[in-house]
Amino acid sequence: MTAISAGIRRSPIVFLFETQILWGGWRKPAEVTMVEWNGIVVPIALCYERRGFMGCGVYASAKLEAQGYRDDRDATSTLTYPAENGSWFSTAGVRAGYELRLTTSIYMRVYLDVLKTISPPALRGGGAPLWEVSPLVGSVGLQLFYTLGHDHGRKPLFD
Repeated sequence: MTAISAGIRRSPIVFLFETQILWGGWRKPAEVTMVEWNGIVVPIALCYERRGFMGCGVYASAKLEAQGYRDDRDATSTLTYPAENGSWFSTAGVRAGYELRLTTSIYMRVYLDVLKTISPPALRGGGAPLWEVSPLVGSVGLQLFYTLGHDHGRKPLFD
């Protein structure tokens, strides 16, 4: 996954807006020969940061697109046919993280998200599910970012 993030910081409050691009992947659920998928996730986080530690409320909306190839259900042919579908889904939850100041303007952020699925995606094709999301979603992230302006009073790791 690749992410682009922008934020506004007015210590101790941080507002983050991210765009995460899910590059093509594949999986093989039951009854489906292969599924290729991609998507875009847009999380928004409102955080409280203190001495590098941060706690956030997060809302994320995502669009997934999938294309699946399935064997002929009646077994009358060995050919496969494509099944395409797209779906929106949303999640909300919490983020915990830590920011390490590397230089005057460069930071590294490590975080953990725990999100509850609010509206699950409905990706189906050829009578079989192409993509399913569990009721509780977790993710771990590592970001390297450049900040403009105020240094937040923390001493950099490297001068």
